[in-house]
Amino acid sequence: MEIGKVLSYIQITVLILIIILCLIYCISVLLINRFHHRTHLFSFNVGLSTILCCSYWTFVYIITRINPRYFYSIKLCVFTLYGETMFTLQVPLSLIIVSINRLCFIRYNIGIYFKQKYSIFISLISQWMIGIILPLVLLIRDRTNCFVPTWMRYYTFIIMIILPLCLSIIINSIIFVHVRSSTNRIHTEITPVSNQQRISRRDIHLLRHMILMLLVFVIGWCPIYIISILLNYMTLN
Repeated sequence: MEIGKVLSYIQITVLILIIILCLIYCISVLLINRFHHRTHLFSFNVGLSTILCCSYWTFVYIITRINPRYFYSIKLCVFTLYGETMFTLQVPLSLIIVSINRLCFIRYNIGIYFKQKYSIFISLISQWMIGIILPLVLLIRDRTNCFVPTWMRYYTFIIMIILPLCLSIIINSIIFVHVRSSTNRIHTEITPVSNQQRISRRDIHLLRHMILMLLVFVIGWCPIYIISILLNYMTLN
């Protein structure tokens, strides 16, 4: 069996497994009353974004195995790039919405806004609308061939990697600085050893969480789009 086929089957299997796990979580959030909380609603949105993203790519991989030229015909290749970007972009945007929610609760004391369900839905709908609108630029291209201009590669790299990464760094840095300053303020007022250890562990956990999210995001997405840009230059040359 060809290596390409084996890799495709592995990709499809992993994607289906992710879809099943996310479906289990999303169904649990919907059916179990104690999960009907704003935090779980944002997590549900992350799961839903992941399900749609993985479903799209599973469909693409399956059809590509059956008919490799289907998605890259002149009629469909324009919409293929838009679909890839739109569905994939929803995942990092859903994580950014979670961070914004955390920031509002921890730093700016406007958590009451997110306690109202309609406000949560407005936030989530805004995320989906942004994810739909940003890739629309990719539809503005020559439709007589499937060549993707270099500027589109850069634009995709910016909205998929640079923009979410910068937002994540800024938002989580503000959260960490605020938590750190709050910890120091508590230490100056009350200094029992157990409390210091508990707060210190919280700081370390938060920092590790930030670093892990950034590493997973960069390692997972960045190489794909960098290779895409390099291949585009190689094609031009």
